[in-house]
Amino acid sequence: MASRYYSEIDPRSEWVTTEESDIILVYVPGFTKEQLKVQLDTSGKILVSGECVVDGDQWCRFLKEFKLPMKSKVKSIEAKFDEGTLYVILPKQLPTTTTNTSVHIPQQQRQHNESTIGEQSNNIISIRSCLKGLWKHKYMALSAIVVLMLFAGLGIYLKNRSTIPN
Repeated sequence: MASRYYSEIDPRSEWVTTEESDIILVYVPGFTKEQLKVQLDTSGKILVSGECVVDGDQWCRFLKEFKLPMKSKVKSIEAKFDEGTLYVILPKQLPTTTTNTSVHIPQQQRQHNESTIGEQSNNIISIRSCLKGLWKHKYMALSAIVVLMLFAGLGIYLKNRSTIPN
């Protein structure tokens, strides 16, 4: 039986809070949905782990822990995986109100509020998709920077070489 050699990694993650839920984003490019696991332990922590083969007997793995917010609906926690990003959605318990309070908002103001909310959510989605696009092309950007630095170094070398007296 062949031995596995593991490298521990620490994937980048972030916490996004909305009115309805908290969302944990874990960026795991190179992993598939089947290689990831999301668990809730008895001490109130979300455990996100994964492992995948890198080459032959070389594997990489990770384990990240996140504290479960007090107001989370534990039975409604969801996990979704899309294009190298794992989304762990922790819905919040909505506060129960004992009194019926209603506020009359004029129709024109209500339409303005709804359109503003729609524009804000579209902007957030646009920013996220833009950042995802940049993240996908990070190696190309880094390669371009390295090439530019090489050309600049070559130019400086050639300039200094031609000014040195014989």
